[in-house]
Amino acid sequence: MQSNVYIGQYSQQGHLGFSQVKFGTNGVASSPSVKTDIVNPSYLAHSQHGLYVVSEVFQAEGAALYFSARDEQDTQKIDLDGDAPCHIAISEALDRIAVAHYGTGDFELFALESEGKIGQRIAKLSNYGQGLMLHANYHLMAIK
Repeated sequence: MQSNVYIGQYSQQGHLGFSQVKFGTNGVASSPSVKTDIVNPSYLAHSQHGLYVVSEVFQAEGAALYFSARDEQDTQKIDLDGDAPCHIAISEALDRIAVAHYGTGDFELFALESEGKIGQRIAKLSNYGQGLMLHANYHLMAIK
């Protein structure tokens, strides 16, 4: 059985997107192939419906959440309301997806449609206050 590994990464000049490595039944890995032209696709999450990816950039530069279904070539893009999205969590029921923003400390929650497409935003939580290092750093989220 062949396995696919998707690797999120920060973009470099002339190299956008995330990489895919295929492992054959003999355990030999293919050379990485670049998928999409997403800038700074640093975090990826996979479900039975497809692959979710964030573009870890500032909102003004196009911070977004992407969805690529397994059987479609089209990619859905949802603009995000925060800087530097850095983490994705999908609920066990596959009906919600959350995105945390490293840059602004925001947390967004979206509905997921039955086929995995990203639906409307359900909630946005923001941190407010004062201090030198005021931002949320959500590296681990879980949605029940």
